[in-house]
Amino acid sequence: MKKKLKAAVEAADVPQVRSILVDIIGHGAGDTATIEDVTEAIANTPGIFEPDDGKFYAERPEDMTETLIETLRADLDRNFSLEKVRLYTEVESIKARDPRYFRDREKQMRAMAEEAGEALAAAPEPAEPSDQADPAERPAPAARVIGYVIMALGAAAAITALCVPVKFLLGLGIGIFLLGTAVTYMTLVKPTAG
Repeated sequence: MKKKLKAAVEAADVPQVRSILVDIIGHGAGDTATIEDVTEAIANTPGIFEPDDGKFYAERPEDMTETLIETLRADLDRNFSLEKVRLYTEVESIKARDPRYFRDREKQMRAMAEEAGEALAAAPEPAEPSDQADPAERPAPAARVIGYVIMALGAAAAITALCVPVKFLLGLGIGIFLLGTAVTYMTLVKPTAG
């Protein structure tokens, strides 16, 4: 890998240098030789970093998950910023010290989200509208199911946000839950003749 990196740096092939650096960091973070190779390549490749696009991943590297790390790695192809490279290097260093850290963390978060979904699914169904009502006025059962699904997704996002200190995700989860509640409510309310 070092020969490919050196050749890319000498050719001033910035996209190739970036791609190789992402691979090197992913496979050897925490290794002294890797750090030296990365530092040397960065120092000898003018214009390697782009302005950061401001995409948020987590408050701290320890708050990342395998899914977020894969997203970050893919985002480095589109926005190779110093901030993203630092975060990627930090999470890969954590993985080098404890290969199961992020995998175990993601499993715990998924289990909590599933528990929240099961709790919502176990909630009693609201009473059906009266059979006496005009069939044209009765809400479609599919709309009610959609409302419940949206509520479950909102609750899962909100619970995930409690595990990861991401205020935006918490707000988004609550917003989605309320949207699902509104959809469900609209399917249960009998329209009034106006």
